[in-house]
Amino acid sequence: MDVSAKQRRCFVCQLACVLRHFISTVLRFLYDKGMRKPIFYYLAGILTVVAPIVLLWGLNLMLENALGFGGGGGNYDVKSTSLSPDGKFVATVYSAMGGGAAGWCSIRVTVNPQSEPFSVEREKTEGKYVVSTVSCGSQVETEWEGERNLLIAYTVPGGDSGISIYKKPVDWDGTVKIRYVEK
Repeated sequence: MDVSAKQRRCFVCQLACVLRHFISTVLRFLYDKGMRKPIFYYLAGILTVVAPIVLLWGLNLMLENALGFGGGGGNYDVKSTSLSPDGKFVATVYSAMGGGAAGWCSIRVTVNPQSEPFSVEREKTEGKYVVSTVSCGSQVETEWEGERNLLIAYTVPGGDSGISIYKKPVDWDGTVKIRYVEK
């Protein structure tokens, strides 16, 4: 057994002893015959305040995380849309950002069928139609070069910052071919 494992075991043993001593002291205090009723009422009062708060907090967590009502957080802003020449597909450029001080930001492009228009709520949860993601600071433009060919042009910001790029060569079902050009 190495030194760090011994130290961890020793720390865990000490923590267990302290916890056992604390619990036995609290139990002795609670079962003191002279203090049984006042302690019971005191604990019942604390429980009536703490229990609803914990219940509401847990319900909030369940609704946001388990059921997907959280919405993904952040701000989403549609920059542009362009319809394919035959009107069957729509390319949407939008920005997504959030997270506060250590936040995130990206410019995304989706290609949706006309029958399923762009939806921020759907993109927050599924992201099914996203074909490109570029770091913020870039300029992104889309242009249809035919009924099933989309051109996505993007700029790389100057300086030492660099960017992150995600590029798919086709849309979600392989119908629309996508070409990328750095401006």
